[in-house]
Amino acid sequence: MKEQDFNFLSPDINRLDEEWILQPKMFHEWAVRLERANQKVERAKASLDIIRADLDNQIRQAPEKYKAPERLTEAFISSTILRQNKYQEGARLLEKAIYKAGICKATVSALNQRKSALENLVVLWSRDYFASPKAKEGTEQVVDKMRDKKAFKKK
Repeated sequence: MKEQDFNFLSPDINRLDEEWILQPKMFHEWAVRLERANQKVERAKASLDIIRADLDNQIRQAPEKYKAPERLTEAFISSTILRQNKYQEGARLLEKAIYKAGICKATVSALNQRKSALENLVVLWSRDYFASPKAKEGTEQVVDKMRDKKAFKKK
């Protein structure tokens, strides 16, 4: 699976309005991806079950082909199935599908965290947390007078 760029999970504090507009769209997109990924997991599981059943049947019909002992046992059949390339490929596909579903699930969870972060950023913004300090009118003259007094005292 190609590595994903997850920078979209970090909101831009200078564009909170746009971030809020994007949030439900991004959440929906990833929730749909998660559902599709879960469907692929279920299909991969079903496919692996079919492969297992087919191999089980083949081993029972032609045990000599698989070098079975004289008395065919369930343990032999199970271990033989696990060693077959077709089964191993199906297991790899299932593993890959589970991994992709996990990434989608983690992203949906992170988008929930992003929502909380956006809520808190809006609270901080409304309390002027991100504001730059601004002097009131006339403050500059007061500061200049204070400097002049300090300079006068030093002499």
